[in-house]
Amino acid sequence: MSTKSSIILTHDNNEHWYEETMSEHKDDDGNHTGYSIIVELSHESVELIEDDGEHFFFRLKPGTEMYEIIKATKGIDEYLARK
Repeated sequence: MSTKSSIILTHDNNEHWYEETMSEHKDDDGNHTGYSIIVELSHESVELIEDDGEHFFFRLKPGTEMYEIIKATKGIDEYLARK
């Protein structure tokens, strides 16, 4: 049985964003707060700009499926607020 719950799966570079259900997080009272989200990105779609030891900075390349998916979510909060 898979422990992955897909969020985004691209066709062009087989990139995958998924919730890892074997990695549960709890608050100080022991209440479930969620699962880790794992992000797999292809070297063809991203360029690592910097790893300063605290943050990763990367650039999504225009024209890739992942770029288009993320770009399409721009304004999603306003859209959902109207529903």
